[in-house]
Amino acid sequence: MPKIDVITLHAVKNYGSVLQTFATQEKLRQLGCEVEVIDYWRADNLDENLLSLHANNHSFPLNIIARPILYPSVKRWETVFNGFLDRRISLTRKRYLSNDELLEDLPVADAYCTGSDQTWNSTLNGGILPAYYLDFVPNDKPKFSYAASIGNTSVDDSEASYLADKLSRYDMISVREQSAVDLLASLGIKAQRVLDPTLAMGKEFWSDFADEKLVGEEGYVLLYRLHPDRVIDGFASEFARSRGLKLRRVCLRYDQVREGGSPVFIPEVEELVGLIKGASMVITDSFHVTAFSTMLERNFAVYCRGNFNTRIDNLLGICGLRDRWLSVESRDRLLLEDVVYDGVAEKLAAARCDTDKFLKKAVSLTGVGGR
Repeated sequence: MPKIDVITLHAVKNYGSVLQTFATQEKLRQLGCEVEVIDYWRADNLDENLLSLHANNHSFPLNIIARPILYPSVKRWETVFNGFLDRRISLTRKRYLSNDELLEDLPVADAYCTGSDQTWNSTLNGGILPAYYLDFVPNDKPKFSYAASIGNTSVDDSEASYLADKLSRYDMISVREQSAVDLLASLGIKAQRVLDPTLAMGKEFWSDFADEKLVGEEGYVLLYRLHPDRVIDGFASEFARSRGLKLRRVCLRYDQVREGGSPVFIPEVEELVGLIKGASMVITDSFHVTAFSTMLERNFAVYCRGNFNTRIDNLLGICGLRDRWLSVESRDRLLLEDVVYDGVAEKLAAARCDTDKFLKKAVSLTGVGGR
């Protein structure tokens, strides 16, 4: 059984990060691998830095006022997301805080994988982090990426040079967006587009995973948004009224209690998937909530919030569902027209097949038998 060590954004306190980590682990396990996630933490992800980091998003004196307001939410994030990692993810025994620490004490594996999520997005990562490019892995060890994301459609010359250098050491590269395939091709790097790990696992897997204890018997519209916007809020309220449904809002912080809709405060990860599964309509600006809505065949609308939307657009393109973009121009149509899922499952199945072929070939690089 080959042992694969994966480095990814598992320690970010959000649902998409931990769900894609879990899905990556389970997909590789399906292929007969022993999987270990390298417990590498960016400084801004450390629990002791979270409160200051989020409070300092405000200028003085609001940053002082924000600390006691944010404290209960930060503690709940630690409970929910660290708890999920403890329950569901096989982590290295050692926690690493730098690329140098990984170089000094390399976790032993047959192959190493840069996992999914925006591991190569220098904007979100606060710069280029060598560990996500497997800088610490010896040249003679197999290396591949699984659905890594750059997040941007272009990079400056210095980052382009870095990408070309570091990624030339990989044996196989897969990314999540076509824009990343095109960007890397311009640098002489061959990459294949594959499905995000959450999509690679499929409807039955996530239906079994979902915890539906929060669903209840009353039909509802589920609003999950990462960023405040009047368009998405107004549409959610209007849709709920037009269908005679309750509006339920996933609140990622306790101080969002006064926003519209019935609040669901920072649910457990399995409970969030259960809420999506049970919803009559999902309205979101999140890639992963869009992905789960699609897999679980929910009615949904997704709002474009400007940056980093290529991954959502790629997903909608694969499924033939680009008409689900919410805008001022499309809102009246989306109030009336529900998602038509004819052929979507087949399109996702074909994309899963291509993803599985890539991963089976990547696992074979180890020279150790898998499935």
